[in-house]
Amino acid sequence: MKTMEQATAEINLSVKILNMSLEEFYLKDKLPIQVAKYLDKAKIQFEFNVGMNVDVAKKTITIELKTTFYDEEKKKNIIGHMNSKGIFEIANLDDITSKTDGKLPNVVLASLIGIAISSTRGFLILKSEKTFMEGVMMPVINPMSFFQQNLLTKS
Repeated sequence: MKTMEQATAEINLSVKILNMSLEEFYLKDKLPIQVAKYLDKAKIQFEFNVGMNVDVAKKTITIELKTTFYDEEKKKNIIGHMNSKGIFEIANLDDITSKTDGKLPNVVLASLIGIAISSTRGFLILKSEKTFMEGVMMPVINPMSFFQQNLLTKS
């Protein structure tokens, strides 16, 4: 029997993005940029929570990303949030799970989380236009960090 590392090294992911959607976008105060000059954009902080659901019968994995925006490093005041969802079809899901004792390797899930984060970054750029969040960039995140910090929840 191969170790998880050996099996993961041999995985070729056959993925199709079925849907990427912005489920919710909320800003505490939808003021124009000129009115919200009090906010230091460099201090805006992001908190991410990832949920996932695997539907073996449909060969799909759903990744939900909940992002909260705070006005400063201490994360005291929530200034908004957004929820996005990606649905991915994995044509070779059975093949992947058969090589890894029925478990999905973190590297596979991290790849999908990375796509969801990148899409969410694009949603933020689009939805924040003409608001106090315009020009704020979501940080680049290593999707593997969700596994290292136990921030991934299964639904």
